[in-house]
Order: sequence, then structure tokens, then C-alpha cells
Amino acid sequence: MIPFSSDMVPSEQLKQIVKWLRMDEPDRPGLIMVYIMEPDFTGHRTMGLTLSKMLSHLDQQLDLLIQTLKEDGILCCVNLVIISDHGMAAIKNIVVLERHFNLKGMTITTGVLTHIFKRNSTLSDKEITEPLTCKGTDHVRVFTKSTMPLRVHYSSSKRIGDFVLLSKTDTRIVSTEKDFITPTNPNQHGFDYIEPDMHTIMFAQGPSLRKNVSLPPYHMVEYMNLWKSEFFVHYVSKKNH
Repeated sequence: MIPFSSDMVPSEQLKQIVKWLRMDEPDRPGLIMVYIMEPDFTGHRTMGLTLSKMLSHLDQQLDLLIQTLKEDGILCCVNLVIISDHGMAAIKNIVVLERHFNLKGMTITTGVLTHIFKRNSTLSDKEITEPLTCKGTDHVRVFTKSTMPLRVHYSSSKRIGDFVLLSKTDTRIVSTEKDFITPTNPNQHGFDYIEPDMHTIMFAQGPSLRKNVSLPPYHMVEYMNLWKSEFFVHYVSKKNH
């Protein structure tokens, strides 16, 4: 295993895949996973020409990997899967919580998904939720542990706030006015996975996979079923929420 570092470049990471696959069978890894931090790093900062150039560069590097595996006679023997873990959306609106209610006594974690822990706050639930839901802006949806949609698989864990604020795809939530500044990352992810901008890619080929198949969107948790059923990855399920 090679520990991840932000200094890694895609070309070197993909070359390492080839090195591993060229090893003799007793030493060759049966499962190789590589995380490439682009285009996420660039995408957080710009949706413009710089991002397009980065995507083109990644395409070239992936094409080089595939051609190298083909020349080595390896491509037809391995299952190759290329996936992304999220989409990206430009932030156009900022919701400042202290404009809506007094934050004294609360613990708040903000972002695209925001958790409000009432702690020692003297405000009623209504005094917290109504200012966010009755303004007609439709930038934020407010849930409690009991009203969170079942599809997000939340539980009663103490790590989940008394109120969970899920922002619209183009909206970020901050606590105070001093946080209301131009962000260094004007583009974000982590919004509701139903939104098209949050959808991901999945390309795959190999002896365990059907050819010329196009699938409708599906939940990313289904990847584990694919790894287990087709790639024989052993996994013991653990409660993680």
C-alpha cells in the first residue's frame, strides 16, 4: 500500500498500476485501488477553462493507461472500473444563520449540510425552524432526526444534530456574518444526491462485466454488491451510521 499524498500526480499513480500488474502472480495484488484528487481539487476553484484543461489531461492519462495495458496483453484479463465519488455545483447563495435566530448556546457545524445542536439554547424548536422555512427563498430544507428521509440512512446517533439543514444545490450555509466572505472554494458538493449536478460517472470493462451496457442512475452503495458478487471481495458489514 502507498499512503495517499496531495503531492501525487495522476501520471505517476497510473504508472504504479502498470508496475503492480506486471508483477509475477504470487506477488501481484488482486485488488488495486487508486484515488486521484483531480478534477475535484480544480473543480472546487473553477468551472472554467482551467477545469476543461484538467479534464483533458486526465483523459490523456487514462487513455495512456488503457493503451499500455492493451500492449502488455493485460487489458483483457483485468476488470477496470473508473468512478467518481460526487458531482460539483457553483455556489450562488449564502444563508447566514445568525440573521435568522440567536446562536447563543448552540453548537453548529456548517457547510452544504449543516447540523444544529441546541445544547444550552433557550430557543424553542419553532423559533429555530420557522425563520428558515417561512421566508419563501427555498434555499434550505430543515429536518430533525425523526423527519430525515429514510433514503439517507440517518439514525439516532449523537453525532447527528437536533436539526439537520440540507441546502439547495447552489446554496452554502454559514453561522455568522464574519463567515460571510467570498469562499476560496466557490464550488461545492455534498448536496442531495438526487440532484443531477451531484450525479457521478462509472465506466467499466473486463471479463466479469457485460459489454455495451448503459445503466440508469443508481445508489453508490451498490458498488459494494458489485465488488462482492463479481470481483469476489470479502466484506463484513458494520453499522456505520
